[in-house]
Amino acid sequence: MENEYKIQTEDKPKMNCSVKNNFEQIPHSMTLCKELISEKYSSVEKQKKQFQMQTSLGDVGRDEIVSVFVRTSQQLQDMVRGYELKVNQTTDHISCLQEHISLLHNQLAAKNSMIARMCDRYLTLAREKQFSETHLQRRIDELNSVIEACVQNNKLKLQKQLVQQINHSRHLEYQNENLAQQIKKICRQKIG
Repeated sequence: MENEYKIQTEDKPKMNCSVKNNFEQIPHSMTLCKELISEKYSSVEKQKKQFQMQTSLGDVGRDEIVSVFVRTSQQLQDMVRGYELKVNQTTDHISCLQEHISLLHNQLAAKNSMIARMCDRYLTLAREKQFSETHLQRRIDELNSVIEACVQNNKLKLQKQLVQQINHSRHLEYQNENLAQQIKKICRQKIG
């Protein structure tokens, strides 16, 4: 079958011509135009297909990027929560340590106060013991003088005085021993 075209131009009336037989009669511009249109059409179709492919690839890439971003954001949030938890735990630990340090300070202050009281008591007892020893030495000296007088003078009267002095000296010696025991007891006490 032969393709027939009806061509109308301004100069000439309608003409029937066969492309196969009468190719020369078809204007040259008409042939070029048809070829250009088909080329343009195929080029547009090709670009359209490429654009659709790029768009679909772009959508895939965009979804992947969004997915990576969401995962990264989630990981960062988890890390921030982890750090916040560690900070809270560290803050709690610091608070516990501060309370413990405060308790130790209070215990140390109480022990220092107890040591100060014991030292004061020890010094008081030591002064009393020294005073008692001095007093006892004076009594011993008095007894020695009484003994000498007893040997030289009236023996009965002086013997009574001697017995009194001995009893008094024994009492002082007992007091002195008692003070010494209290001092030893203080020295043996455990602190804390």
